Amino acid sequence: DPPNAHIEVSDDGQGIADQRVDGRYGLAIMAERAERIRGRLEIRPRHPHGTTVAVVLGPAGRRDSV
Repeated sequence: DPPNAHIEVSDDGQGIADQRVDGRYGLAIMAERAERIRGRLEIRPRHPHGTTVAVVLGPAGRRDSV
């Protein structure tokens, strides 16, 4: 099934490090929030440089505000 909503943000910066940095929780919090509304967080590199972050909500996703 196609997603009901797909919200995506991309940049052309240096990208995100492959390893977790202690004391940094931004992406983990974003992933938790996506799960709370029955969605998922996708993070992928953008070539030649940068990052794309997306929240994808499926057909069963709740309609609560984020």
